Amino acid sequence: MSNNTLTGFTVSLDGYGYAGTVQSHTPPAVEMVVQEHTAGGLAGTDEILMNKVASMEATTVIKTHDEKLSSVLGRGDVSQKVRGNLKDEDGNDIAVMYEYRGRVTRIEEAEMSGGDGEHTITYRQHITKYTKSINGVPVFSVDIKAVSLKPDGKTDTWEQYRKNLGIG
Repeated sequence: MSNNTLTGFTVSLDGYGYAGTVQSHTPPAVEMVVQEHTAGGLAGTDEILMNKVASMEATTVIKTHDEKLSSVLGRGDVSQKVRGNLKDEDGNDIAVMYEYRGRVTRIEEAEMSGGDGEHTITYRQHITKYTKSINGVPVFSVDIKAVSLKPDGKTDTWEQYRKNLGIG
């Protein structure tokens, strides 16, 4: 596996770009929900996958005063795209993109101090749909509302689950 280095990225929120003002971005952690299972004959507990993912949240820090940010607070279907450029060991550029949908649940302004000039706004988004792509090819996708999980970007591991429930 090659060692890729992030050389730049930008963020857009509901189609409005923040190029040059994004300080940092943290993609959501994806954690499967499990239930502990103990039964006779077992020497301990086992975990059963529950066909759910835990709550996902992405965090972005922007260096700007922007009224557009506060307008998305609480809205349920806000889109966000994070586009980045990776450089591999051979000097090749690789596109990476994170696409999200969900509700912006928190906007927090940093402390203001005299003469500093820097001011940041952190926003957090509860994610219901998340796709990561490399060079335009999906490598991971989860959609909570559509009950779809594609850990490799292709194979929907929840397809049979949807069929069993009569929703797919």
